[in-house]
Amino acid sequence: EADDTRSSDGIPDQGKFDFGPDALGDHGSWVRVPGDPDYNTEDFYVMQYEAKYDCTGNDDGNTVVECETAGVCTAGSCDADTGLGLDYRDLASYSQANVVATANGAPLVHINQTQSAAACPAGTHLITNKEWLTIARNAELVSTNWTGGSVGSGCLFRGNSGETTCGYNGTDPEYGTSRNARAKFTLSNGSEVYDLSGNVWDWNADTIMGVDKPHNNTGAWVEWTVFDPPGVSTYGTLSY
Repeated sequence: EADDTRSSDGIPDQGKFDFGPDALGDHGSWVRVPGDPDYNTEDFYVMQYEAKYDCTGNDDGNTVVECETAGVCTAGSCDADTGLGLDYRDLASYSQANVVATANGAPLVHINQTQSAAACPAGTHLITNKEWLTIARNAELVSTNWTGGSVGSGCLFRGNSGETTCGYNGTDPEYGTSRNARAKFTLSNGSEVYDLSGNVWDWNADTIMGVDKPHNNTGAWVEWTVFDPPGVSTYGTLSY
């Protein structure tokens, strides 16, 4: 996907398991994630799917064509420059109340980190790095998330990433109820989370100064190396 293709994944502000999906009204499907003491996280809820937009008032995400028909886009065009995402920049009157976590609907794209944080439904926040890692570390200990069928056998699912050894090459981006099995992670409590890896690139709430990035690279994004918690602290001060 292009570098500027992003969606916003929100989680309930309290980060507590007792703040459940019922408090989110019509914002779609949210699933419980077990906390992880390595990251100082308690149980919390996260969007089951990437953020979508309800253009028609039916509490479900909509496609680009459906949003264009509903007349919610400037100049009648809601499509991204490339791919099938719903372009945040083209929405004429964006409302947090219309953000939903549903299988249907085109993921919101062309949205920066600041906009993503502000775009989350009321009472939620953009997922933090520690919360994202909590999900990832949980998923890696579940055998069904590995291509070889057991923990450490083969590789972890990489979702709709364009390669077929660990992921798969699907529509860019993909959405709907009929998805490849590698599009989701199953957690230790049975919760299923889609597109934690692959499909569109997702922002999280944490930032780091350019001079603190690995290799002291101030001009471009850098791939983080693999390390065990809490090794991230060796790479500078994150905004926790």
